[in-house]
Parts: sequence; C-alpha cells; structure tokens
Amino acid sequence: MKNKKIAIDTNVLIYTRDRADSSKYRKALDILDMAPVVSSQVALEYMNVVRRLFKITKKECMSVCLSDIEDCAFHPVAFSTLRLAD
Repeated sequence: MKNKKIAIDTNVLIYTRDRADSSKYRKALDILDMAPVVSSQVALEYMNVVRRLFKITKKECMSVCLSDIEDCAFHPVAFSTLRLAD
C-alpha cells in the first residue's frame, strides 16, 4: 500500500494539549508524528481554541501553535479546494 497523506481536524491538535484523556493525548501525538496535512481552517480554529482555553497572548499562541504544526504539510483552503470536496 502506498504511503498516503492524512488530513487532520482541529480536535486532533487540541488533544495534543489536553492530557486529561491519556489515550487521546498519545494517539494525537502519534498522528502528529505522521506529519499530516493541516488546512488553514484547522490551523486558525486551533489557535482560537488554544488562546481561549489557556488565556495566553496572541503572540504566545502563535508561537505555540505554529511550533506544534511546523512539521505538517500546510494546505490553504481555497474556493477551488471546496469544489473538489466529495
């Protein structure tokens, strides 16, 4: 089987910050280690949630969140992308 890229949703990133459920936390880290695709929408949602939950400055939030996804493939959501959605 070919090595396929996976795309993740915001919850996977949030689970990397929430250690309350250790199985979700570990699984999320495993998924992040696969360097998944992160859409611009997911990145922005993640930053919004992290800033709200942890009550940190915008600058701190950007630093934390961008560091978390730096090894991921980034995919901007464009109108042409939406047309390709099944």
